[in-house]
Amino acid sequence: MNDLRAGWPEEVLTGQYWFQRTGGTAAREVVSFLTDDLLYPDNDTSLWTRAGDRIVMQVFRNQHPGIKAVRAGGSAPWLTLLQHVRSPQGEEPYLLHRMRRQMSDKRYTFRSRLRRARREFTADMARLQPTPLQVWDVLDNRADRFLGRLTVPIGVPGARTAIHGATGRTAAHLMAEGELLTVRTGARPVAQFTRVDNAYRVDVAGAAPAGLDPRLVLACALLRYARLSDK
Repeated sequence: MNDLRAGWPEEVLTGQYWFQRTGGTAAREVVSFLTDDLLYPDNDTSLWTRAGDRIVMQVFRNQHPGIKAVRAGGSAPWLTLLQHVRSPQGEEPYLLHRMRRQMSDKRYTFRSRLRRARREFTADMARLQPTPLQVWDVLDNRADRFLGRLTVPIGVPGARTAIHGATGRTAAHLMAEGELLTVRTGARPVAQFTRVDNAYRVDVAGAAPAGLDPRLVLACALLRYARLSDK
């Protein structure tokens, strides 16, 4: 922990910090959030991380690659979340051959051939452009280090995110508990996410004493709140 104090704000490691939106209008932000950006996708809203009275980071989610926490006023990311993507299955000429084969199958009417070809085409496009996995690698860009991984939890009632350390071991879970989101290592609460008006407070005071890297809590908060930014 002492090594981290040379670069990270103390509040991010052992205290409280806030995610605060700026720009846009409240109504547009709410609609964008609730519809997962299907409406008002160009709403100009920024998301900042505040520690005390200082703005320390800005959150970007639309800059390749991944979700980033960038030092306020700078361009170099401090933390990045990289989402896993399945590899394409097969090559385009081979896959689309099945669609052409359906169109040339004289055993069926033209309408049936068209329907079957369309089904093959849809399936082939899914193989060529697979849906991203719900798995994110967490990278500390300043230290050039892999910190761990965030995944969708399985078999843990109430859990929203599973937090894994660099070794792959499950270190904690983000749990939904009424109006609060609580990070727990086993049954022990070590961090909390709370909405206060239009801001979101993250309290990590219990993370380091429990052996949980507070940067992983930051990564969990980024994954949770990055959608509030249009950047």
